[in-house]
Amino acid sequence: MSQDTASMLAEAAIFAALSFAVAGFVLRPGTALLVVAFKFFLPVLYFLAFSGPLWLLIDDQTYFRNQSEFFFNGYALWSLTWAKTLFLVSSYGGAWNILGMAAYSGFGVGYSTNIYPGVFLTFVCVPFIMRALSSADLPRGTARAYCVFFLLHVELLSQSSFFNIRDTMIMSFTTIAIAAYISLIRRWRWFDLLFCVLAIFLLSLVRAYTAILLVLIFSSAIVLTWKVTTENYDRLKLYTILALVVGAGVLAAVIALFGRGFVHVSSPSLVAAGRYLFSPLIWNVADPWYGWTWAFAIFHLVTLPVTALGGYLVWHNYRYLRVCFVVILGYVVVYSLISEITQDYRLRYQIIFTYSIMQFLGLRAIIYYSIDGNWLRSIEPRLPYFPTRAPQAMRSSVNP
Repeated sequence: MSQDTASMLAEAAIFAALSFAVAGFVLRPGTALLVVAFKFFLPVLYFLAFSGPLWLLIDDQTYFRNQSEFFFNGYALWSLTWAKTLFLVSSYGGAWNILGMAAYSGFGVGYSTNIYPGVFLTFVCVPFIMRALSSADLPRGTARAYCVFFLLHVELLSQSSFFNIRDTMIMSFTTIAIAAYISLIRRWRWFDLLFCVLAIFLLSLVRAYTAILLVLIFSSAIVLTWKVTTENYDRLKLYTILALVVGAGVLAAVIALFGRGFVHVSSPSLVAAGRYLFSPLIWNVADPWYGWTWAFAIFHLVTLPVTALGGYLVWHNYRYLRVCFVVILGYVVVYSLISEITQDYRLRYQIIFTYSIMQFLGLRAIIYYSIDGNWLRSIEPRLPYFPTRAPQAMRSSVNP
């Protein structure tokens, strides 16, 4: 069963409706409708305009070929047994294969079939992000504005709208885990603990060593943010979090050792670390097959000072978001050691939440400064999310 245009449009409409329902928990209906419409219009237009993909990656071709073979060899969703499910999870692509079989079973085999579930997953992250930012003392309006910024971030749009790859699934599980962890730092809730552990477990089914890395980062963050955590926890609860997170990590390690094997490592390198942080550099993108990276390559280069400013604001104004620095540091160190990496921007995309919040806060401060003209007011953490001339009450509450 192959996917035709009608099936593709039906799939896009179904996942757009689901995305609107999820976004409605955070965004106002009008805003949610506009964001959903734009995010789904982009891939629909792309696949209607070109008979074949304009941009290609080796991985997306491999995933599409393997999953098509699985489907036509009896691995449709209604035919899955426990043994077949384990085989799909242990095959190249991990749990991404399960999502592929579900999408192919419902909407037919096509290159674009897996795109729309991926776009939907970006919306699933938003309620967890909103919860984390509210826990970190961002005003509700600012948190909502960031959710829109996150959903429409040029790198997220580029990576999630055109390719049949599992990177968006990995990014979504990683973002949910980080957001739930930030909420846990502020206040103990079983809901956040459950989703933190669940996200790490699901991540282990897609890319096991990334789940292990996240466990190590969270364990390190507990130590590095001890003063913050002990203000709100007794030690028993803190040890419970650590034990459950490490338990999820051990499970991920078992999957990695027996299902996916080891990765090759090399000597650490500042060049490799810089490549992970800043690739792709626009002057190095010569291959037209990678033309889709130009937009976010330019964006990251232009907003580098803004990101630095946002990092400063995160560190000084929102202490519960400091875990973002620990996550970035952990990923930079580990991925600068792995010699197999050739597309660093796809791996950096996994933690887009950590650096996009810095970009957003930096841009927000600059917008306020350009309108109000007072730098100290522009970095005040409790400003409303929409910049207007500061009222007299605000002027008197912040010493110029």
